[in-house]
Amino acid sequence: MVATPTPAPKAIGCEQYRTLIAKYSWDVDTAMAVMEAESTTNGISCNPMADNTGLNRDGSNDKGLFQINSIHRDLIGDTERFEPARNIDVAFQIYRGAKYSWTPWSAYNSGKYLKFM
Repeated sequence: MVATPTPAPKAIGCEQYRTLIAKYSWDVDTAMAVMEAESTTNGISCNPMADNTGLNRDGSNDKGLFQINSIHRDLIGDTERFEPARNIDVAFQIYRGAKYSWTPWSAYNSGKYLKFM
């Protein structure tokens, strides 16, 4: 008996999160691009389950759409980082706390987000 290969997961797409992102006072297109650059993994665009556990040198980890770092446990629980609405809300709080700046995100600092603009 020949096993049928499991199809690769389909890209979910980022547009489904535009309404959630548009609830906040930031540039929506930039937010969408940063989110896509941060959370596109294994061929899945804007993967809400994106998880970089084990990759940060300091032992912290980043999870979810905006790859919220574990240092923000005062704002969001570990598993909540995988919930799109909570992840986006906390991303805005971090953005606002950085004086309305994208500098907390490596995809912004590296310019990686620009290919999604």
